[in-house]
Amino acid sequence: MNKIKKKILLVTFAMISPVIYAQTPGNVDNLVKNPDANKIIPDKFLEIGIPLLFLFLVFNIIVTVIKNREENKLKLRVLEKGVSEDTLIQLFKESNIIYKLQSLKMFLLSGALGAALLLIYLLRDVVAEPTGYLPLSIILIFISLAFYTYSAILNKNFNK
Repeated sequence: MNKIKKKILLVTFAMISPVIYAQTPGNVDNLVKNPDANKIIPDKFLEIGIPLLFLFLVFNIIVTVIKNREENKLKLRVLEKGVSEDTLIQLFKESNIIYKLQSLKMFLLSGALGAALLLIYLLRDVVAEPTGYLPLSIILIFISLAFYTYSAILNKNFNK
């Protein structure tokens, strides 16, 4: 019986020792108690931001489709009434300029987001805070600069 007890104790210790070793921390200073503490943009912004972005895109698509349909109806009505060519050019000048500059707007927005993300990446040691307000503000500043640049270009083209 004594040999069996020794074997059982030896097998039990051999099975429990990895569990005991895994539970003891090696270096207490390097333990991460909050896994969200080192994220540049916390999950709460993504949980709110992604649905808002999706809703914005859906509403933008709906408004664009409705605007294009109504503009085409207006063009057909104006053509049926026999309005002069100069009047047609003046009437649809703004929509033509906006249509031509759509790719510029997307380029400016994409470039601003890319530059903001690059800046956040370069400053990742500075902005690795639990709140994430600094990276979000960097993104919003770059997007607002892109929209300001687009509106300045648009105003310049309207005033020609």
